[in-house]
Amino acid sequence: MDFLEIAQSWYRVGKHTDEQKALADERAAICNECEQKVHNDVLMYFLCKACGCPIRAKVYSPRGPVACPLKKWPR
Repeated sequence: MDFLEIAQSWYRVGKHTDEQKALADERAAICNECEQKVHNDVLMYFLCKACGCPIRAKVYSPRGPVACPLKKWPR
């Protein structure tokens, strides 16, 4: 994940279109079932163990399905 992708993802967390929100919800549902999802008790949010990214922002990635390191996102 590069700096621009990280910035865009976090921006979309707070300011997103309805389409971006729907896609993020779809991705989050996939992440919720994934064995790589772990809770970080210090940071108080869920991370993807495969890439280390916070799932809350990762699901808003503009890179599309390739943003999931396990290739689980269909779009």
